[in-house]
Amino acid sequence: MKKFLQEIITSEVKKIMSEGFYENPMTTITDILDSFQDKTLIFFDTETTGLSGTKEFSQVTEIAAVAFDSQGQQLGEYHFKTELSPSVTSKIDKEKQKQIQQREIEARRKEDPASNEKDVWNWKWKSIEDILDMTGYQKDTAPVVEEKEALEGFKNFVVSFPNPLLIAHNATFDMMQINNGLKRHNSGYMPKLQVLDTLQLVNNYMKPLLKILQGGSASPRVQRLIVALSFPAKDIKSLSSEEIKQKLDSIPDLEQRYKTVNKMFVSLGHLTAGFDVNLTNWHTAIADAKALSKILLELSQLMSTYEHMDTRFDLPRKRAREIGYQRSKKR
Repeated sequence: MKKFLQEIITSEVKKIMSEGFYENPMTTITDILDSFQDKTLIFFDTETTGLSGTKEFSQVTEIAAVAFDSQGQQLGEYHFKTELSPSVTSKIDKEKQKQIQQREIEARRKEDPASNEKDVWNWKWKSIEDILDMTGYQKDTAPVVEEKEALEGFKNFVVSFPNPLLIAHNATFDMMQINNGLKRHNSGYMPKLQVLDTLQLVNNYMKPLLKILQGGSASPRVQRLIVALSFPAKDIKSLSSEEIKQKLDSIPDLEQRYKTVNKMFVSLGHLTAGFDVNLTNWHTAIADAKALSKILLELSQLMSTYEHMDTRFDLPRKRAREIGYQRSKKR
């Protein structure tokens, strides 16, 4: 157990050393809103072959970004898919073989219930093919280039704008995937830039705000948001944006319902439902990046409405990831 804990701590320290975090113990809603001024807001997203960015079969399969000035005027768009590497295709073949073996094992078990053969595949695991299918990799929605070209192109796209602020939902993951991908191709790292993680922003600012409003007289719009964030994750994943909207519209006694909410989910799907933002093709990079730009607009308006409650959200220094501002390691 001690060794296991040491490995976790070492992993986290490495992450902090490689990513770095901007830390302000007294950040308030006003500070966050003011930080958007005079910046180029670049909403970005990646799709990959899995959660790890360091396995031999790790790869960014799609990368997309949409750039806006601080007034909301779109300045540019970047979107590419990447050719699958030999390591990825080899891994896909191995996973297919294991799935075939698993079906054979399960067939033999039906014939002989006493069989004690060990499983070689757990159907709860997402294979790379599952992930590619979920992220719409096979759909003809973007030019396909080599991973190196897509990642270097993204870096050049970002630095072509003045004073860029990168924005992503769970940005730590996306930055890790991009930097690991650049490293794989000996292309350096992303330059030292501010990165806003909207997942941390929502967790550490919006959720506390909604919990306070939940106990008071929230507006119908805020009540609807609270209820939407309480939807089971499986519902958000299985229903379309329109179906979620219809489901919310059909909830009787919304005012009473929202007061009983105990848990809030803050996936991109939940937020689009709560803010009534259309999200088609969820888990495709370009759709997620565009949806996030609309979510941040709605979120900023909500935070601005309640900015007088700033002092309730001051955070202690030990919570270094309070809003997710990050910077890359000094090089």
